[in-house]
Amino acid sequence: MGLDFFIAYAMGRSSAARAERAAASLPSVSGVSIDTVEDLSERINRLVLMSAAMWSIMEENGATQEDLMARMEEIDAADGVLDGRMTPKAHRCAKCDSMIAPGLRACQFCGEPLPQDDAAKPFDSL
Repeated sequence: MGLDFFIAYAMGRSSAARAERAAASLPSVSGVSIDTVEDLSERINRLVLMSAAMWSIMEENGATQEDLMARMEEIDAADGVLDGRMTPKAHRCAKCDSMIAPGLRACQFCGEPLPQDDAAKPFDSL
């Protein structure tokens, strides 16, 4: 039951399949190409597979659905807002004091690299 619950939660049940069918029926969606939609669909599928694999390992080691939900809420709240998503924070550039947009590895104004602690996380590129 645990894995089914997790996959259904992650995918919003059939919403991913519905979105993929809708995208395939249109040449573009508000200027977004089908290639972009297909790429996003592939990325979502990889994330769901990765999440299912991680959950199965956690479950084998005694984690419960309650543990999962509590950790999801904890991570969700880390940005200061319980909204069901992780919102990356902007950082200040050590060189020019500009705000660096979330997701960048260097200042968009002067090119100063972010310290390794603040650089993009592994899941940022999936």
